[in-house]
Amino acid sequence: GPGAARVRAMAPTAESSHQCVLVRIAADASVPLAECSVGYDGPGSESEVGCVTSFVKARLAEAHPDASAVDPSELAAQMRQHTGQDVTADMARALAGMNMVETTALMPGGTHNGFVHVNLYGDDRGSLKGLPRNARAEAMCAACGLAGTNVYGDVYAGRLIDCDDRFERMDFTLADMDSGAEWVAEARAINARKREGGQGAAEARVRDALGAAGANAQFGSMAAPGGAGLGEESTGGREGNATWKDGEDDGELEVRVSLPEGELREAGAAKLLSVQLLARGTELTVRAKGRDEPLLHARGLLRAAAADDLTWFLDKDSNELVVGLCASDGGSWTGRLVGAGGAVEAP
Repeated sequence: GPGAARVRAMAPTAESSHQCVLVRIAADASVPLAECSVGYDGPGSESEVGCVTSFVKARLAEAHPDASAVDPSELAAQMRQHTGQDVTADMARALAGMNMVETTALMPGGTHNGFVHVNLYGDDRGSLKGLPRNARAEAMCAACGLAGTNVYGDVYAGRLIDCDDRFERMDFTLADMDSGAEWVAEARAINARKREGGQGAAEARVRDALGAAGANAQFGSMAAPGGAGLGEESTGGREGNATWKDGEDDGELEVRVSLPEGELREAGAAKLLSVQLLARGTELTVRAKGRDEPLLHARGLLRAAAADDLTWFLDKDSNELVVGLCASDGGSWTGRLVGAGGAVEAP
């Protein structure tokens, strides 16, 4: 597109055996789009996980060196206006000197697309630092179904695979910046489904349903918040210490697991629990630290559940773990957790 150039902003170091490609989208529209190569040690390495964040953080500091030189009193006033909280000039000065990376999910990954994610990486305090709006990045967000997203300062677009048993950096190139690209249409469809009652709306229903008990609930998420419906459909089932029923909307199922006596019913219990979707969303496990057997193991789920729409929380009033599942295809669970040949174990 216009303003694009195939520019290598960074070559991998000699020590880096692998690389991934990002696209830099400068806030200044006169600066051409540029491909950036980021090096890391290899598949499964710690550097593969952290290379993009480290790279972007360093480049943000270079792109806006004067951001930390802003008038701290002026910045403090802006922060008070944004947050409604008392912010001192010293606090504002410290903030201006920080470069924390914010991730904006353009295309959330899940079972529906092989857990491929496309993200924007930028300064999470860009607005408070007074960085300029990034019109090209905002247009990109709009094309992906995220109209109204404000983006400040330079950002970088990247692609990766991220699920329970796999993490892999992938290239995102200038060719991917085409608004007619297949991934853009897929992102638009995924984000439309979420607006129509998936991720965010479902989390709001969870909080509303908790009511006065909300302060006692401990929330956790596997990838992104949302997806737990609390409907009152009569269909459902039970096995051992687990029950399940249809949620409020099609494609949602609520699963409740009774927690055993002891530390799992005490404050901080959420840190001891692990909720996972395995086998590409067709297997659900709930484990507690220090216990050999899972609290729940459901194999052969009726529908593949979307990992990015899975949410869980602890209902302290009933001493239950509440798990919300959303079908990746948006279909109904019809009150069933597993299909023919599936099994549920909840001792």
